[in-house]
Amino acid sequence: MIKDWLKHSQRSNHGYKFNIIDVSETEVRKEKLFLSWLAGELLIAYKSPEHLKRRYIKREKDELHKYLKNEVFPDLSNVIDKNVRRGDWGEIVSSLFLRDVMNLETALIKLRYKLNRKKSSFGIDVFGVQLDDAGKVRSLCVCETKTKITYDKQIGVKAHESLYINDISSIITIADFMSTLYFSEGNYDLSDQFDEIVLQKANFPTDHHIFLVHEKSLWNEDIIIELDNLKVLNQGLNFNVLLIDELDKLANHCFSIVPDVGEGIVYGTL
Repeated sequence: MIKDWLKHSQRSNHGYKFNIIDVSETEVRKEKLFLSWLAGELLIAYKSPEHLKRRYIKREKDELHKYLKNEVFPDLSNVIDKNVRRGDWGEIVSSLFLRDVMNLETALIKLRYKLNRKKSSFGIDVFGVQLDDAGKVRSLCVCETKTKITYDKQIGVKAHESLYINDISSIITIADFMSTLYFSEGNYDLSDQFDEIVLQKANFPTDHHIFLVHEKSLWNEDIIIELDNLKVLNQGLNFNVLLIDELDKLANHCFSIVPDVGEGIVYGTL
């Protein structure tokens, strides 16, 4: 459904030293079905539906609601928690873009393994793997996501710096994590593919993407100009600009309806 919500196009003849992909919303975001879908994706990113079913199927629905409302997501009690929640939302949207638009295998569910819901997740923000027709690793995609509701002229520069810090070691760390995860789930084929990334020291063609998920009303092209003026700019960079209208309002609404969506998944009421 993300293909219906977000439309993308690559700029041409722009003169910048990196690729720019503009991503805009459609009217689909106003549809109730879309909002429920996105809330469901938030839930799946944090928790296994099958695990929730086993835990709560014989419990009162109110118990599930309280758990999903109070124990899973970063809350809204202070600025730091709000920033973490917003950042998680941006990472999930970026991961969905990789998965459903770019057709990559992603590490979307790494949020399930946060030990502290008030902290951002570890390592690379968003990671994708391109598999060939035989299911073998063809290339990698490493992404830095910044989710902003305020204007920061330097945000593109900051994202670039974060993206390339300890690049190879960060890829190996996330690949090792995904290999262990898929192995524990019995998905040995995918586990083997992530093992290849670890064993070959991430020696695969690698695309680097910045996903700037930004409040539409505060977007300014100076962010791109500032990045283009960076003296040490890595080659082959892809800069994705996702402009979201009333970003915080949309994100918080989706989080708010997760308990209802979770009820439908666990008790089969959807």
